[in-house]
Amino acid sequence: MGCKNRVDLSEVRVLEVMTRDVTTIRLDENVHRAMELMIDQRIAALPVVNHAGVCLGIVTRSDLSELFLQLDDQFEQLAQAPWSDLGGLSDGFRTSVRELMSNNPVVARLEDRLVDSANLMSQHALHHLPIVNESGYLVGILSSLDIVNTVAKLASTSACRCSSTTHAIGL
Repeated sequence: MGCKNRVDLSEVRVLEVMTRDVTTIRLDENVHRAMELMIDQRIAALPVVNHAGVCLGIVTRSDLSELFLQLDDQFEQLAQAPWSDLGGLSDGFRTSVRELMSNNPVVARLEDRLVDSANLMSQHALHHLPIVNESGYLVGILSSLDIVNTVAKLASTSACRCSSTTHAIGL
């Protein structure tokens, strides 16, 4: 019995899977704004773009967590040293996106194969990959959840019931 509608996962391109409507943030905005956007949009990463839309970096929920852990350490130090001056305490909400973002982000292109982008994300321990065109302009974002959803969809719609699912979707 042959398999119908067999899809080769290695042929799926990033442009077929990525999110095109990307919430972004600018370099000069602050961490408070980044948090607002992430909470309001229910997202875990914000590509940082310049006025022209060129991707310069990325800010993630992990970056924010690290910042607030640093602030916790500062509060603890103040509590242990009564001679400390509160003026030396940094205000995390005034921290600029420029100070917090990951510079020179790992990116992918529209025509890249999904499996190559997934490998890139795995190698760099990333959950979000900005997608840029030839000029570096942000055109989308690929998340690890996008990849999982794609694999799940392919497995449920084109998996051959007569053989192993992994073989049918080309893993």
